[in-house]
Amino acid sequence: MRTNPARFSASTEDRTIMTLTARALATASVLALLAPAAVHAQAPAGQIQGRVTSAETGAPLAAPG
Repeated sequence: MRTNPARFSASTEDRTIMTLTARALATASVLALLAPAAVHAQAPAGQIQGRVTSAETGAPLAAPG
């Protein structure tokens, strides 16, 4: 009996490798889509968002300038 190449059955190890590869690619794709949003959410250089207090006293720090 001849083996039909169209009906190839991958081993369990091969299927596991393919599944892990697909998951890794999907995760990388999602991270690539989210990265620009994360960069955009950061404060521009030189600016501090929110109120900054002293770790020792809890008093607000003086604004620069």
